[in-house]
Formats: sequence, C-alpha cells, structure tokens
Amino acid sequence: MVTGLRRSLPAGSSTVCSSCPGCGLDLELRLHADSKVAPSAVWDSSARATFANAFPLPAGPLEQGGSCSGFSSGLEFDGDAAGSCSACYAAGLEGYSPGFRDMARANLEAVRHVLDCGGARALGLVFADMLEHVGSWWARVGLEGPVSFRWQSDGDILNAAHARAIVSAHRIARGRGLDLVGWVYTRTLGAARILATGERHGLRSIVSVDRVNVERAAAVAGRYRLPIAVLGRDSLEVDSLEARAHQIAGPGRIPAARLCPAAGGRWSHDDYGPAHIVAPSRRRADLERGAVAIGACHACRLCVDSSARLSVGFVHHGGSRVTVRPVSIGARS
Repeated sequence: MVTGLRRSLPAGSSTVCSSCPGCGLDLELRLHADSKVAPSAVWDSSARATFANAFPLPAGPLEQGGSCSGFSSGLEFDGDAAGSCSACYAAGLEGYSPGFRDMARANLEAVRHVLDCGGARALGLVFADMLEHVGSWWARVGLEGPVSFRWQSDGDILNAAHARAIVSAHRIARGRGLDLVGWVYTRTLGAARILATGERHGLRSIVSVDRVNVERAAAVAGRYRLPIAVLGRDSLEVDSLEARAHQIAGPGRIPAARLCPAAGGRWSHDDYGPAHIVAPSRRRADLERGAVAIGACHACRLCVDSSARLSVGFVHHGGSRVTVRPVSIGARS
C-alpha cells in the first residue's frame, strides 16, 4: 500500500532555507517538483508532481550562464546527427516556463556563491541541509521507503568541487540517519571519478552517452565501472550506441542497458495516460484521470536503485520532439 500521496504540493516544501558556512549569508534554494521523479503526483489536466525531490540548475554552457561544463553542441556533425545537447529537453522546459528558468538561475547563483566563499566542504553542508529538508517533508507527509532525490533535473555538474559537494552531502545526511538514495546523470566527464565514490553513500552516478561524446564517455564510464544513460533518436540508435560503448570500455566494464519505460519503452506506447506517471498500484492500467499517482522513476527504480546493476536507454533525446536549437541553449536574456 503506497502511503503519503497528495493532491497538492505542501506549502513551503519546495523552499530550502540555509546559510553560507563561509560568510553566514542567508540562502534560499528551490526544489523542482518533477512529476516523473516525484513519489507523489496527480493527473488532472496534466500530470503534476505533488512533492519536490529534485534540484535544478540552468542548462547550457558555462560561458552563457549555464551549468553544463560537459556541453557539446554537436555542430561539427551534419544536420540531425547533432548531439543531445543540441535539442536539450531541460533547456526547452526553461524556455516554456520563465518561473522555472528563474528558479534554476537563482539556484546557480547560490551554488556559485558558496563555492567561491567556502569551497566544496561548505557547499556539501548546504546540500546536506537540502537533503534533510526533503527528508523531513518525506516523513511529515507519510511517504514510505527511503528518500529518493534527483540531482540535476536541469543543468549539470559545474566542476570537481561541485561533485565533491554532492558526495559529501550524501555522506553527511546518511551519517545523520537519513535513509537516502540519490541519482545523477552527467556529461561532466571530469567529475565521474569523484561521483563514483558516492555509491557507498547512496548516490548512483550515471554517465550520459550520445553520438557526440560516446568515445570519451564510454571510456570514462568503463574506467570507473559506472552505468551509462544512452541517449538516442530511436531504439535502434540506442542499441547501436550501447554496443559501441561496450566495445570501447571492454567486456563487463559497463552494465547492460534497458530502455526507460517512460522514454521509449513500454509505457511510451500504451494508452493509459502520460508515460511519466504510474498508478499507486504501480500498474499503468490502473491510472485514472483526477486521481493520485506516482512518478515513473519512483515506480521503475531502474536509475534510482544501484542494486539493479543496469544502464538505461532514453529515446527521443536530441531528436525532433524538442525544438530548442543549439544557439538558444543557455542564452540568457
């Protein structure tokens, strides 16, 4: 029996109040209520998350105000051979929702301030406050199981210090007794070694692979035995890229991939409702308009649970479903 499901987002639950350990400045971080990753949602006019358990930063290259140090436009490739960054779904979300864009920008400003003021150790403390905030609301509304948290529901890892802070936050929060699992997808290949050390603290790190970065990303994932997220225009390209990644990394270095059920897999092709939510019974056929639901990631657990020992494939990333063009990604008005 799934408990704690709600029809609305609890007031105050998406705002995290903390302070900079370096200078004492009051900080406010904003969490993302993302219906795909949330443990509680509702399907009315659309699927809406009713719990915030994700942290966004703005998409795009650093020089344009984004957080994606692993950004690659793919413009060196011809036409639709450009990579997933060329049609970033998160950048599209920022363009669609100015409020979300401003929230991600404000988060980045806070993160940069703490890193500049106190480095990775200081940011780890602030992030630990954020995780404990999520944990307190998780318990308050009566949700079951370990707290699940999605890092970088928009944007990516800025640098090594940012990666160390995420790992540190998991270590601190779990050391304080929080039953926590988190996951992050990244193209910031220089952060992979650091992120890999977070597995013992409940952090699952997944290296994003597409047709632009497959050579380098597969080598890094194989070196640190990390799972990959294969981003393709269709299932054939996902299969092809996965095979290439295994060839580059070597036998047994990267877990085999399974298609995300909500992004190219079985839930994408049924007629039961939005692919990114599931009924509380964890059966798609039980979805009802107007009823509560749970996010696809919370139900599937493929990316969340390290015991799955699998990589994941996503269809439509960097494909025609998204209209954002390379020149607009990360552009700031």
